[in-house]
Amino acid sequence: MKKIKDYCRNWYDKNVGVILVWLLVILIFLTINILLLKIDNFQYLIKLCFWNNKEEMVNFTPITVIIAMLTFIYTRKKFKADLISKSRIEWLNTSKKISTDIIIETDKIASKVNTLIANYSNIEKMRDGEIAPFFEDIETSEKMIQQKNLELISEINTSRYILQKNINLFKMQFGPNAENDLLIERSENIWNIFLLVFEQISNFKINEKEDFEKFQENKIEPLFSEIENLIIGFSECCREYYKNEWNKAKKGK
Repeated sequence: MKKIKDYCRNWYDKNVGVILVWLLVILIFLTINILLLKIDNFQYLIKLCFWNNKEEMVNFTPITVIIAMLTFIYTRKKFKADLISKSRIEWLNTSKKISTDIIIETDKIASKVNTLIANYSNIEKMRDGEIAPFFEDIETSEKMIQQKNLELISEINTSRYILQKNINLFKMQFGPNAENDLLIERSENIWNIFLLVFEQISNFKINEKEDFEKFQENKIEPLFSEIENLIIGFSECCREYYKNEWNKAKKGK
């Protein structure tokens, strides 16, 4: 029974425009026949329904009923379209915010990791005498930089959980279809490559002299060119997707 009701409701929603047109055609046809006032069997029935013999004028009650039906059908259709449009716009705003948060968080992580790389590089340069110590001597400078690195790694770990949360939220915004699957795949690719970054950062031992050499051996820097390409692809895909969805929302689809 529920399937039958759903089928009927879907059929009505899809064909409501055709129903409105036919009702309007019938109304016009009936009105023309009333005005012609030619007495034959069919026209007599029309005249009986729509003509007031006592007052010699058109009986507007049936016409009012038909107009009311047309108005009801149109209003219901418009209300449903407005409701769908409003819901879609709310979803679009939520989804766009999450995708924007993903991009912002990746930029934060990239900036912090680049600072981490620069700090390790400066430690190495001070040890080799290429640059002067930032503070009293090399030992003090190394301690200060290493302390900053510990703070950066802590911030990167915090950003990691924020990024993971946003990507999971983003994936939950979409149902299964080819276009949605492409968006989800792009977000997962971003997360997977950042997992490589996080894994390598977690292996660093801040207070040992060979830290920077190990840092370079892990080749963390080349990952960011790939991350940049993934973010660009993700942004373009989101922009095109949201543009299409916005057009649908304006049409109440």
